[in-house]
Amino acid sequence: MEIKLHSQHHKIIKLLESNLINSDHEFFETIYKELVEFSKTDNTDELLRRKGNLSFADLSNLNPSFLEIVNKVNETHTALSFASDLPIFIECKDNKNADTIMICAMDSLPPEPNDKNLKNHPVYTNRKKGFDPKHKIGFWAPFSLIENNNDENYIFFNELLKYYNIYVTDIYKLFFYIDINKSNENGKQIFKKSNALNNFRKLKAHANILAEEIKIVNPKCIITLGNNASNALLMIENKKIAKWVDCSETGGLQINEWGKKTDTKLPIKIISIPHISGAANGAKSLILENQLHKNIAGKNIIKYANIVLHELNKTA
Repeated sequence: MEIKLHSQHHKIIKLLESNLINSDHEFFETIYKELVEFSKTDNTDELLRRKGNLSFADLSNLNPSFLEIVNKVNETHTALSFASDLPIFIECKDNKNADTIMICAMDSLPPEPNDKNLKNHPVYTNRKKGFDPKHKIGFWAPFSLIENNNDENYIFFNELLKYYNIYVTDIYKLFFYIDINKSNENGKQIFKKSNALNNFRKLKAHANILAEEIKIVNPKCIITLGNNASNALLMIENKKIAKWVDCSETGGLQINEWGKKTDTKLPIKIISIPHISGAANGAKSLILENQLHKNIAGKNIIKYANIVLHELNKTA
């Protein structure tokens, strides 16, 4: 999918500079330029070349609150494979005046830093420029949408793009693995994920960035994918996500609001659904098979997207 720069791109960059990577303005401008150009590329050889030349940041430039946790981990273990999926903006296919919706998720971490992945993943393939998984931060896009794949992620977002612009952001802007010096029974190295660290998840920096993103983008609606994203967003305003099985009366969807009604720009409707990944198939089935959605067109992931669109249209 081809990404564009949001109309408030300069504010988004300033937000990232202030809360994620301490750098001059040109740093994120350069990275976004690379990602935008990458998203336009169809030629396989050119894709590989661009992957190998993506910019990266030095770990020492991390916001102090993030760096403190990394340094704490390194006191007893090794933190490595640092990656950041930057927020991206994709325009509606057919309507130049389309509203923008915000997709908030916890995308999967980059591949574990084993020998195979170090050779093939975009986070690592720029090692020829001096990339070091222990001291450098690689950048990419949520759900790898800029690779124009035709997987379920692509299909889901593509359905939404028929009617809306989408701004896609991760609840955690930094990801890393922790080498805990253990292997499973097959001898495969075991890594712990940064998202498993309680003090990492509770960092105020995550919530501060997310809340400010909403203010900057001012979306028509926020769609959260999965429990982690839903909880992270709702907890900012001291709300809690319900159990999916308790939402049958709303077709399995969870509906909330962001912000106070006294603000003329708010509230913003929040639609929370289980993640689009295969790991959430059980929870997704509660929505797909709900009788309230029996007349909604499509199968599987297309129907899933159409159910969300149906709910979105109620706010039109």
